[in-house]
Order: sequence, then structure tokens, then C-alpha cells
Amino acid sequence: MITASDMWTAALTRIKGPGGFYNAGNLLGLTVSLAVAAVEAPGEHALADAVTAVWVALVGNPASVALTVATLIFLWSGEHYHRAWLSGFPPDVRMNRAADLSSGFGAVALGLGLALLADPILAVSSGALHAAGKFGSALGPQGTRRMIGHVFALDDIYRGLVVVSRAPAIAITLWQLARILFQDVDAAMDRRLLLVTMLGCYCLWAAADLLLMQASLKRAFRGFCGVQDRPMHN
Repeated sequence: MITASDMWTAALTRIKGPGGFYNAGNLLGLTVSLAVAAVEAPGEHALADAVTAVWVALVGNPASVALTVATLIFLWSGEHYHRAWLSGFPPDVRMNRAADLSSGFGAVALGLGLALLADPILAVSSGALHAAGKFGSALGPQGTRRMIGHVFALDDIYRGLVVVSRAPAIAITLWQLARILFQDVDAAMDRRLLLVTMLGCYCLWAAADLLLMQASLKRAFRGFCGVQDRPMHN
């Protein structure tokens, strides 16, 4: 018999590691956006109109199709990240790179969807820059390189591009929230909910990005603090 404790343990296992954070953000954004679309659906037939609204939100136009495809790919790659990091650090390198590769294709689909929505800033940052970072970490050479006085893994340098790609989306979301709080105080509650949700998603995704870079970041932190890595002895 499955108990509440078993379910809680399973949930904690799923949220553990980069894959858990990625998919927590993916599912949060997808669930809230579809729920808002269903609640806002006009008409006299509540259930049918809600189903239609959800369907339109998913595949109602080319931009929606591209964003839905991106979400499905990101969920797929999030699962691969989860499996790669199931035993903790260091991850399964082969599976981790496979997740990077699929995530790169997800970023391409995301960029296409944002371009179709006439959002060039996010199409370049969340799409093109994000894809470049993921493809670089998946297909680029391994090894290390010294930058800004610290040693970073080459694939983590590409992962840094993914972190940078989050900044415009976070800044735009914060700006829109500030406008609602100080100017457009009569904005609909669902608009506020979507913005707060997206901000939470971006934070979860950025946390996952940083978890993927933890080896290089720990090494840089130790160097900043003047702590030298101990030499390995057989």
C-alpha cells in the first residue's frame, strides 16, 4: 500500500538535481498557463469552452505549436537530466550531454515560437543564445580553460551562456510586475498570476543551470577564497 510518506519521498526524489528543477518549472508554467486559458474561456458551455481554450493554447496557431513542442522537448530533456544526476555528482556524462542536446532543440523551437509572437528580444536570448549554450555543452570539446583568473570546464563555459540567456526574460518579467504594482493596479488577477508564475519558472530554470555548473563554480569559489585543491595520491 502506497502511503503519504512514500509519495512525499518520491516527490523529493523527483525534484532532486537539475532535472527536477527544470521539470518543476516546465510543469508549473504549463499547468498555470493552461488553467488560466481554461478559466478565461468565454461562452455558455463551461466544460466544452474550457477544453477548446486549452486546445487553442496548445496548438491553436503556429506559435502555440512551436511553444508546445518546445515544452515537450524540455520535459524530455529534464527527465534525462534527472536520470543523469540520479546518483548525484558527478553525473552520467553521456546522458547529461544527451540532455543538453535535446534541450538545445527545445530552445530552437522556443525561439521560433517567440519569433512568431513578434518578440525578437526573447527570441534571441531565450531561443538563439540558449540553444547555442546547450549545443555547445553537448557537442563542444571537454577539458578546462582559465578565465577571469579561475579554471572552468569547457562545457560549463557554454552552460554560462544559458544562465545569461535567462537575464532578459527575468528583467522583462520584473518590469511588467513593477508596472502592475505601481501603475496598472487594476490589471486582471490572471495577468498577475501568470507573471509571478513565469518569474518562479525562470528562477527554477536558472537554479538548474547553476547546478549543472557546480563543479566549475565550486572550483572558482575555492580559488576566490584562496583554498587550493589537494593533489590526488594513489
